[in-house]
Amino acid sequence: MLTWAAAWTSAKISNEYMSYENLTFLRFFIGSLSLVPLIYKKSLKPYFVKKNLLYILPTSILFFLYNICFFIATDIGEAGRGSVLVTTINPIFTVLLMSLITKKINLREFTGVCLGILGGLIIMNIFQVGILNIFSLNNIYFLFCGIIWGIM
Repeated sequence: MLTWAAAWTSAKISNEYMSYENLTFLRFFIGSLSLVPLIYKKSLKPYFVKKNLLYILPTSILFFLYNICFFIATDIGEAGRGSVLVTTINPIFTVLLMSLITKKINLREFTGVCLGILGGLIIMNIFQVGILNIFSLNNIYFLFCGIIWGIM
């Protein structure tokens, strides 16, 4: 959780030194490098099966879009508030999409989403600053991040 929280403020600072595209490339590159020891240690052989591309390609595109939105959002918006906003929004969209696909939602999922929304609203201090603060142009990319992550 500490590294997750640090990513948002680090991105805000990193935006001053590089473009969104370069930061996204570096994020993917460093992530790929971090997998090399695991593949080597576990003797895992990377393989590509054509049917897996059906899942890999759309997810990769969504992950790329998420990262671009992430860096734009942290550059123009409030990183701390945005991190809470994305974390609150993505389970909502995930549950909504899954309920559309499966045509059902159970009480436990609904209760969890409601408690998450309430917690997010409290952390973002919405009751004092107002709900319109979430939907300002500076925070719109955080909404995109939450929606994209929910779809993924």
